Amino acid sequence: MALRALLLFAFLLLGAFAFSPLLRAGLLAEDYAALLDARAQPSVAAQSGRAPEFIDVDPPLTRLSLELSRSLHRSDAAEEPFHAFAVRAENLILLLLGGVGLGFYLRRLLLPWTGSEHAASAAMACAAIQSLHPLAVPAVAEVGARGELLATALGAWSAALFLKGRQDRQFSLTATSALLCALAAFAHPLVLGLPILLSVSELVSSHRYRPLRVRLRTAFTTLAVFLAAASLDLFLSWMRFGPSSMPAGLRALLEVDSGQDLARHVVGVVEQLGLLVLPANPQVLKLAGVIAAGALFLCALHPVLGAARSAPKLWGWILFGWLAALVGSTLLRLDLHATPGELFLASSLLPSAAIMSMGLGLCTTALSGVRRTLIPALVVLGYAILAHGNALPWNKAALAAQDLRRELLAVRELHGAEATVAILDPPSPLAGVDPLGRAVDRLLDPGLDRAGEDSDHGPTRVVAMASEAFLALCGEPELEQLRRDSTVLLLPAEAGANGEPSAGRRAVSLAPSIESTGLRSWRGEARSPSLDIDPLAFSVLRVRATRGTSTDEPPRVSWSARANEARQGTLEGRWLDDADEPSALFHLGSSLAWRLGGRVRLLFLEGAILRVAEAGLEPVLPALEAGSPEVRGADWFLAPPFHTPRAGGRFVVGLFDLADTSYEEIGAITEAGGWLRVPGAARQVAEAFRTSGGPVAWTLDYRIDGHAVARTRGRRVTRSESSSPD
Repeated sequence: MALRALLLFAFLLLGAFAFSPLLRAGLLAEDYAALLDARAQPSVAAQSGRAPEFIDVDPPLTRLSLELSRSLHRSDAAEEPFHAFAVRAENLILLLLGGVGLGFYLRRLLLPWTGSEHAASAAMACAAIQSLHPLAVPAVAEVGARGELLATALGAWSAALFLKGRQDRQFSLTATSALLCALAAFAHPLVLGLPILLSVSELVSSHRYRPLRVRLRTAFTTLAVFLAAASLDLFLSWMRFGPSSMPAGLRALLEVDSGQDLARHVVGVVEQLGLLVLPANPQVLKLAGVIAAGALFLCALHPVLGAARSAPKLWGWILFGWLAALVGSTLLRLDLHATPGELFLASSLLPSAAIMSMGLGLCTTALSGVRRTLIPALVVLGYAILAHGNALPWNKAALAAQDLRRELLAVRELHGAEATVAILDPPSPLAGVDPLGRAVDRLLDPGLDRAGEDSDHGPTRVVAMASEAFLALCGEPELEQLRRDSTVLLLPAEAGANGEPSAGRRAVSLAPSIESTGLRSWRGEARSPSLDIDPLAFSVLRVRATRGTSTDEPPRVSWSARANEARQGTLEGRWLDDADEPSALFHLGSSLAWRLGGRVRLLFLEGAILRVAEAGLEPVLPALEAGSPEVRGADWFLAPPFHTPRAGGRFVVGLFDLADTSYEEIGAITEAGGWLRVPGAARQVAEAFRTSGGPVAWTLDYRIDGHAVARTRGRRVTRSESSSPD
């Protein structure tokens, strides 16, 4: 009894150490969204007025649990609207309950085969490993993983009560197991894998000495009964929403219709198995953590080598069944591929981590004697250290989310709740943990403020985009609407001498459009006369220098938006030819300092340009005269010819999703006959329409040394324009 008490105390200390970074961390933007949006949500396409392709449905039990957490754990602090410690403590309790239930199930599963001593030891090891598993960290950290935790805990206890009821012939326990299975179905669709697990358990561990024909019949009956219980919520959702309510994981499994899709999912499954074997975050624990995880896995498997000598057939079937269960569990979430670089997605692997914990609990206790205690203890200790390392990034990510929310609150206080706020270069993922995810718009939701819950106005519109995306937006007509709405931009924090941000973000208001007046071109001096230029309306400066101007060094231009003529920005340009009067082009539209510096008063040409034959501002880059892209499979093709200002450049395609403000560039490849192939562009645009609804604006740039000197643009407004047979 004293030994058990000591082991329990040691386990609690390890648990406190493993999860202490999470219990000190605040909430992320996705956590706020999970607490605010605990309800059935239509997809983005449905919200935009299009026919929904699918509906994300929070199952009722998960919705109820999150609503209770939202009401019980409110905070009066503006920066932290909820008590993060209490919310995550609930997740941790569910993880512990699931681990204990998993241990009881494993004990019942092993009793007919290994005897009570080995079964009890394996059960304790399984419960401890599952509760401290490094991949359980994301499930505890993410409020949105409440469904996975509920379903895993209820499913584990359903399995434990099922085997106990079948082995002891207690129908009441079997009926209770079916009820828990149905409740788990109302928590998360991953419970659809539970009936298969229970039918196999019935076949091999319920009454294993009965004839095979009888065991097969009862296993099939178990599969049918529990599949009906596990499908109850899915059936009700189907009746309410139709086929669009199909769970994302099941939908991804059913949509495999090509060899390419199959290969992609096979690679994803292999990656998930690798993460289960090496559950260490290399961005925090470095190579030493990955090596330690591998050493712990080999240490856990070592006892099997000795045990397999006396029962090779038994252990062969055990290892085969373990691997099959691991692969099957990863198939439940084909829609999400977690990687060590995206640890925040690893909560989807909680069922797989449970299967892994059962196997490790069984393997580490395969040998009798003192090794049955020391080896599991070593694995549990090592996993607790890895879990602590995996939990560390949440603290930094939460601080980044809190700082951003604090800045957004200041903007709302100054500009009002009706303002639109655009965050340029939002905080990026920190060691695999994204502070914002896709929920940046919820950071100023009225539901986060007690006084705002009953407010008449809606949430302040908040969007996040990279600087490159905003610069792409400056060439689209949607910019005018943002200017009419007096959108406030939060600019990236300026870096200090050590490369770290030296201060907070600076807020800049986009003033409504006012037409530029006065001169737009000049001759003679390298310094312009007094100008009145709207920088959002002009993006190019073309200069024809005087004879004899040296082209050895790149030309430079500076500008000022203030009457005292202080330089506000500098940009390097590119020479276009080496004629007697060399021509230079400056793509001012590639500079945030130009776009957001206010109305320009003066321009200064620097370097070798002392006088100009002519200099003038133009609204857009010279045209490439390229046609519309043709879709061939997953790629785009653009037909020649392309009239380029100078040889030696390269073509780059930019894709800007106007719905979710994402931006990506793809280098074009010159094919035979001068055709340009843009690999993967058609597939990427089709994916954008599937997830956000589009439209997608595109640009084809001709760049010299990374500077655009010519461009053509267009947009895709319907999915059929970019669909590919792949």
